[in-house]
Amino acid sequence: MNLIVFPACRSMPAKIVTWNCRGACERRVFAEMLRRAKSLNADVVCLQEHKWRSSDNLEMAHAVSRVADFDLYVRPDDGPRGGAAILVRKGSQAVVEVGAPVYK
Repeated sequence: MNLIVFPACRSMPAKIVTWNCRGACERRVFAEMLRRAKSLNADVVCLQEHKWRSSDNLEMAHAVSRVADFDLYVRPDDGPRGGAAILVRKGSQAVVEVGAPVYK
């Protein structure tokens, strides 16, 4: 993943939420995670073990992320660990992104 996320300035810290979700292949489960992240005013969401193996899983994750106003940076599940993803809230004033989304 070619991505660096850091606070844009010291006076506006970024809020980072991380979950080991142990599977987020169902649309409703992933959508609920992002609703929760928005309710926490998260600027960045880090997910481990999402288990997105197929292109259908990745397309679902992209669609749900877009509707929830997050940019998705993802490493698909290609082994026993389950994959990792970083979501950055669009329009966040607290985060500066460097790099291009891996799956956008």
